[in-house]
Amino acid sequence: MVLGYSVQTNVLTMVADAIKSQVPALDKAIGDLQSACNNWSSGALGSIVGGGLAVDWPTGQDFGVMLDMIAKGFIPVATQIADLHIDAVRKLADTASHYAETENRNYQAMQEGLNDGVPVIPPGTYRYTAGTADVPPGVDEVPRVVQQVAIKPGGGLTPTHVTYMNWQEIMSVLHNLEPGPCRECGGLLLALGRELSRVAEQVADGGERLAQNWQGQAAAEAINAFQAMYDQTATLAAEATQAGNVLNWVGNDVLPAFQEIPSPALASGLIEFFRTHVEGNGTLSAAGGDLAGNAKAQVAAEQYLTALDNYLDQAYNAIPSPIAGTPGS
Repeated sequence: MVLGYSVQTNVLTMVADAIKSQVPALDKAIGDLQSACNNWSSGALGSIVGGGLAVDWPTGQDFGVMLDMIAKGFIPVATQIADLHIDAVRKLADTASHYAETENRNYQAMQEGLNDGVPVIPPGTYRYTAGTADVPPGVDEVPRVVQQVAIKPGGGLTPTHVTYMNWQEIMSVLHNLEPGPCRECGGLLLALGRELSRVAEQVADGGERLAQNWQGQAAAEAINAFQAMYDQTATLAAEATQAGNVLNWVGNDVLPAFQEIPSPALASGLIEFFRTHVEGNGTLSAAGGDLAGNAKAQVAAEQYLTALDNYLDQAYNAIPSPIAGTPGS
């Protein structure tokens, strides 16, 4: 046990106020993500596919499930971190009040002549009390590790058997891709990451201030708690930023590119075939179908969907999971 302490109580209050000032913006970022999640279409698959024969596209279905898990995973973890910071602020303010009351009592005692010959030091400045255990209540109760949450399905994305779909079905899937929710979720996660980073920076600055202006057993415990808070907040900030960047890439670059791919029939001869072989009553003539054109279209469409699956697999592997894993925990 460390006996005695030195503290500047107004620094404790300043640190608490500075951290508290950052939490409302963090709460707003969490609320924005929650609101968007509530507004997205029901069912995970609808989050990246607006229509078409999506049920035949298992890779996309799995990615949709992950998108749903990402949003619903970051919300409670970030909320827990925000709550922990509010709790830490309250405890730090309580500790400052505890010290202030002690200083006031000592100051009054000195003024009343109970400690003749001892210099009278006004409350709020550096104080030292030799031989007194410094253990204000509650300072060592800040949780060190938040709950870890998985935000993507285990085992990777299910491969799509492209040969089970004809080229028209594949193109229907591609042309009905819906990049909006993915793009929106990515942007909201980047905003969440920025706010978490700001809170983490404030906690780091607060921990340095405490270390410079507060010594003793309670100080050591509080500074350790601040270090743990910084670690978990900075970690979640990095994870939110990473997930946001990945979803931004998918929503802004990958899905729109495949959504805009023209039907392979335009280059296969199918369109010209229908123009020249459809009779006046709207039925095909006996000339038969464009088998070569269909085969070329099928090969091209399968290549498109396989390439999209590969991009989604890259995105899956780049998403961190589980989240809120504090280093060393």
